[in-house]
Amino acid sequence: MSTAYFYFEVEADLSGEMRPELIVQQLISEAGKQLFGECGAPQADVLKVSPRGNILLRVHAHQHRRLRAALALCPKTVRVCAEAPSLQALI
Repeated sequence: MSTAYFYFEVEADLSGEMRPELIVQQLISEAGKQLFGECGAPQADVLKVSPRGNILLRVHAHQHRRLRAALALCPKTVRVCAEAPSLQALI
């Protein structure tokens, strides 16, 4: 049985003037475009952002590796704390 989504819990410094959700989306988008180009960049959903900087992301399972690579090459420090094929397994 394969799942349609994959979930990530990441930590990042989200200091800025924009909303944290937008900062995370922009980081993923920029890093993904640098690595894979305009069409190959991963698209992740921001499910939750905590005030401490913990972020819960959801991505389609076939883009799991692309998101992982994009997070590794983000211009800001982004640390992947956990990843799981289901939200229940992550929490």
